[in-house]
Amino acid sequence: MRYSPGLLERRYGLRYGDAFQADANLVLTLGENDIPSWFRKNFQLVLIQSVWVSFDRQYDVDSYGRLIVPVGFLKWQGKRIEIVEMRLEVKVGRRRWQDISRSIKDKELLRSRKNISYHFYSNEAKEPIARVWMNASEKKVLKIEFKPRERENPVQNLANVKPDIYVSPNPAIASVRFEFYNLPPGTYRLSIFNIIGQEEWSKMYTINGNYAEQVDISQLKKGAYLYSLKDERGRTLSTKRLMVIRP
Repeated sequence: MRYSPGLLERRYGLRYGDAFQADANLVLTLGENDIPSWFRKNFQLVLIQSVWVSFDRQYDVDSYGRLIVPVGFLKWQGKRIEIVEMRLEVKVGRRRWQDISRSIKDKELLRSRKNISYHFYSNEAKEPIARVWMNASEKKVLKIEFKPRERENPVQNLANVKPDIYVSPNPAIASVRFEFYNLPPGTYRLSIFNIIGQEEWSKMYTINGNYAEQVDISQLKKGAYLYSLKDERGRTLSTKRLMVIRP
């Protein structure tokens, strides 16, 4: 499959106030044996078919500033509105392609789609450092993706590292990874407290040495928290700060 012309993903040299449009088409020709059985059954066709997809992308660099996420800061924010239209064509012998989209009973399969997304760019990366997909009214976030910052960790002898716990990313949005290091065999309690000392979450662990676990923190409101690790005697081994942010 090839886009004709190519589907533009980003234009070089973005500036505040830039606005431009990009169009592309994608045509996929299928023989009878290439078409899935559920597709043939749905459309009740056994002819050679072609799926034609049109992309209309509208770009608007509508702001610039700072984006506080685990990846760093943005330079530019671009809003992208993508209109995707599809049609189904058939061809018999040497006849021309015929558009039969209107004769399809299941209109949902070929309906036009409007995708709205925000792309956050920096001067240090070719790809967006973050992307946010919105619903049609732009009042609900459907999906968020961000590019993690590359980090270099110095090599060290774990035998010389005192028992401790670390969390990443920090600040965090929906989940974090807790990493336990060099813990003597035993039972430990990990807790998260709000700024007034109320426990918001806790879990018991049986650990010998090193361990890591992903924890869902989507139930926490945005703000500052403390996470604390205690041994089975109730002694606090480590207490550190965790920031929770929301888009």
